[in-house]
Amino acid sequence: MPVVKGRYEIKISETYSSPKEGLAEIRKRLEKARKVRINSIPMKMLYDLKPDLESVPDLKIILPRGKRSNKELRELGDVATTKAKVYKVHKGKEINAGYIGFTDVMFYIDWNDKRVLNIRALYYGKCVKCMNDGFEGAWRYARKG
Repeated sequence: MPVVKGRYEIKISETYSSPKEGLAEIRKRLEKARKVRINSIPMKMLYDLKPDLESVPDLKIILPRGKRSNKELRELGDVATTKAKVYKVHKGKEINAGYIGFTDVMFYIDWNDKRVLNIRALYYGKCVKCMNDGFEGAWRYARKG
């Protein structure tokens, strides 16, 4: 943990002022990414990010429940579809919760059928590692026949 002005200081997360701002940060990270894990993000966002994902050498994608893979997505990397219902309650309404995981940061995406509501980044290393480890369990479950 860095010391700033004689005390420990760490930024653990950031909520972007708009989904557009969060998406710009994700795109910037994808330029240098070697390993990316995607879980239950909106299909429109996935297709919007497709050009940025093409250069990622180690990519795994878990599609939202009920969505199907196609050749175009399988060319990007390994693809599975979740069988689990992953959601959160946002202002009293049930919404979808997904994320894009890098080795050093997780971008959480809150969304409904119409739009992305919120993007936030988690920087705290132990939490990022734990979530990346959790992806592997979700991946195995999504791949079950």
